[in-house]
Amino acid sequence: LRLALDGLAEEGLLASQRVRPAALEALGFPFRDPALRPALARILAPGRVGDPVDRR
Repeated sequence: LRLALDGLAEEGLLASQRVRPAALEALGFPFRDPALRPALARILAPGRVGDPVDRR
């Protein structure tokens, strides 16, 4: 990545950041998964075919 993106990878993709969706939380946005680990566990579960798009 460093070679392909010439420095942008270090700043944008490879930097460790903790991002909080404060604006969406303040508006009461209903996140399906509150954290990355449960989201990945759900998405990568064995035998998962795919969830239909939730159009609330």
